[in-house]
Amino acid sequence: NNRHRHVSYFLASLILLTPILSKYSLKERVLFQDRNYYGIYKVFERKGFRFFQHGVTLHGAQYLDPKKKDQPLTYYYPESPIGQFLGSNKFNFSDFAIIGLGIGSMANHIKPQDRYDFYELDPLVGRIAKEYFDFGKDKQGKINLIYGDARLSLRKVEKEQYDALIVDV
Repeated sequence: NNRHRHVSYFLASLILLTPILSKYSLKERVLFQDRNYYGIYKVFERKGFRFFQHGVTLHGAQYLDPKKKDQPLTYYYPESPIGQFLGSNKFNFSDFAIIGLGIGSMANHIKPQDRYDFYELDPLVGRIAKEYFDFGKDKQGKINLIYGDARLSLRKVEKEQYDALIVDV
């Protein structure tokens, strides 16, 4: 009986400690974690990358290596459909409305003559992109961040102000 009780205590302790131990076994370094009306946000580093997670959704990643940190990853790498579209010279587009900021990966595709207007609902996402990620910081071209509901904000712009509307929400 005593032996079974000790085994039970050991197993119960192991079950309770598993979430804590698994966090450290991943060698993840959490830089920021917060929550607001829109959800739970987390910025962390692991295996040479910095990540932005919202709930269970990965909203972007960048290399920690300074020589690579402006290379877009995840959904926006150069060979992705959006990477090919933004990097193409087939279109004479220079004014873009982009709904959804994430970490600002799309800003890495900007050309000197381009203007990217990012429409972002949550100001905390903008703060995270500016404080923890480097996309667009050393790029030529004009990058604007407009907070609020894009459906309402876009009603206020002049007709045909944009060459393309990219929706990523």
